Amino acid sequence: MPLMLPKLLRFVLFIAIQTMWSPIHSQKDDHQNKPRLQILAGYGIPALQSNIGSPIDEITRFTYIQNQSAYTFKEERGSRGAGAMFSVNMSWPLKKIPGLSLGLECNALRSSKVLNAERFIDTGFIEYRGRQDTYTQMLSLSPYVEVSTKLGKFRPYISFGPYLPIFGQTLVELYLYDETGVLAETYLPLIDPALQGLNEDSEALGASIVIDVDIQAKTSGGLNLGFKSKAGLDYALSPRIGILAQVDFVALAVPSLKTTITEATIQGTPAQIEFGRALGYTTLKDVYTEADLPMIIREISYQNTLDQNSNSTYNIERRDEALERLSFRDPYHTATFQIGLRCSLGKK
Repeated sequence: MPLMLPKLLRFVLFIAIQTMWSPIHSQKDDHQNKPRLQILAGYGIPALQSNIGSPIDEITRFTYIQNQSAYTFKEERGSRGAGAMFSVNMSWPLKKIPGLSLGLECNALRSSKVLNAERFIDTGFIEYRGRQDTYTQMLSLSPYVEVSTKLGKFRPYISFGPYLPIFGQTLVELYLYDETGVLAETYLPLIDPALQGLNEDSEALGASIVIDVDIQAKTSGGLNLGFKSKAGLDYALSPRIGILAQVDFVALAVPSLKTTITEATIQGTPAQIEFGRALGYTTLKDVYTEADLPMIIREISYQNTLDQNSNSTYNIERRDEALERLSFRDPYHTATFQIGLRCSLGKK
């Protein structure tokens, strides 16, 4: 038993020396003390999932009740950040602090597609369908601190730092089909005030105006700081070239600023268009496009607070103002597996 303590101390001392020697040794070999250019590509999955809504309210808040049957929508959970990622970064080892490097990374053209909602209401007489596909584009910078060591040809490393988007937008493709008359009652009087009583007159005759809507929109977000960390392994193919494999984690939520409809097609069936005109609504058109949309439909402005003066409902008197909604934070959290190449720069 008395001999156990010296052996334990020698073992601890050996581990300590090895731990200190590995990063020191790595700075003297194979360009490990030279700047490193790294190029990686990979694919991410949602992380820290939270509720994803729609910037177009009709996809998430619609509830229809008829003959004691009802349908309500529960938002999906996920992240708009999941998808392809391409990264380029430069790191500079600190010669006076072995094993420590500073770097700057650019994550370019990260895109995602999320199906946010699909719903059906069908009592045998009516139907309401809504579907949304969402795509995200983002360009971000991330300065980071990296800690690494060398184990033969392998260089395991971890890094962390802030994550700052410098450009990005969320693109939305939205499809709505409504036999209930609710969309017609909402949209048509805003597009053309002369159609204000169309849906009411149609329902009095036992009919409703069917609306078929295709919308493309984009949502912009405010600047917000996130966090990025990664862990990886660098395998040296030569003194200058290495293969990289790493896992990245990004935590980022971006506050919404504005949604703008860029393309739209709103139409009813030919028979119903003729039916509406027969009721005296002669200005009713076969097809409406984004050029016909008033500001209250075409643009949503997100506010931190709403009060009685906010334009937060589809108000025909304020149709030339943007619709105001409460701001929300879009989740862009993702965990990404990437592979790539490393090139050590500089002379020997």
